[in-house]
Amino acid sequence: MRYRRDETFRYTFNQPKHGLFQIVKVNGKDVESKQGKFLVHNISPRGMQVSTSFDLMFKEGKDIIIQSTFELVTEHTVHGRIAWQKRKDSYFYGIDLIIDDQQSDYIIDDLKQFIHNEKSNL
Repeated sequence: MRYRRDETFRYTFNQPKHGLFQIVKVNGKDVESKQGKFLVHNISPRGMQVSTSFDLMFKEGKDIIIQSTFELVTEHTVHGRIAWQKRKDSYFYGIDLIIDDQQSDYIIDDLKQFIHNEKSNL
């Protein structure tokens, strides 16, 4: 399956943002993994690209849901579905966020404030 981004915008961080994740569901079964650390490289209202040192053993047809926590201006805790995995110096993942329009708007507003704050610090 070819992965296509069709969001209205995607913001790439100059310095990746730190976050935590935990696997909460695999192929429809509830699981509770230990927390792991990741870096958020870019984000959109509906998805993000992250990297971690952990191989989550994702392959096409496998449904993995994670809970992730990261901070822009405020802290966000959201669920997401792994869409793809690539191996570079660490493991990179595309995450489709499982959020409603209100949560998406909240991330957009927070991201706008983050960008404003970043420009003010230049």
